[in-house]
Amino acid sequence: RRRGRRPAAVFAVGFSSSSSSSSNMAKDDDDDATKPTTTTNPMIPLGLPTPLLLGSASFTRKLILKEMGVDFVKLVRPIDEKAIGDRDSEEPSALVSRLGHAKMDHLVQEIQSGRCDDELPNKERSSDEKNNYDYVVLTADQVVTCDGQILEKPESLSEARDFVSRYGTHAPSTVGSVVLHHVATGRRVSGTDTATIRFRSDTPAATLVD
Repeated sequence: RRRGRRPAAVFAVGFSSSSSSSSNMAKDDDDDATKPTTTTNPMIPLGLPTPLLLGSASFTRKLILKEMGVDFVKLVRPIDEKAIGDRDSEEPSALVSRLGHAKMDHLVQEIQSGRCDDELPNKERSSDEKNNYDYVVLTADQVVTCDGQILEKPESLSEARDFVSRYGTHAPSTVGSVVLHHVATGRRVSGTDTATIRFRSDTPAATLVD
């Protein structure tokens, strides 16, 4: 079961029009830059600048972008995520959206200040263009919810097993956000997506946690 505007739709719809750019990209396992394998880079027919700047260290996000055929360079500037939002009362979709935008605000500020210049691709610019950072940036966030509660990342194996033990009777959901921002124009689009996973009630927790 899925709800909300799906991230793939944000990519296709949000930046297919002419005024600016934001988008997603692809990348290799541990490298900071990766080129697509067999799929045509979807940013090219949309006229978006490549490679994408991926503001996330998530292996899964890198894999998804790689499978989409998007060129990307990883550029991460962490923030204090726990200081943002209210996990007890805020709707999960609102929380992940807030966090995705907070990550983007911070990363864009770092780029525009010049503190990321050594890590940016194709960074040769004439003096009058030095502040025209023609890049599309992607940030994202995701939480797991179960039985009306947002589950933080487990801090131990026993806590992970405790979380998983609930899944047979209370279907967990992953709630994610994607934010795309074109640095040169300031144009931004975002979306959220919810996926609910249903386990058999007799599934032993030990088989789901390694």
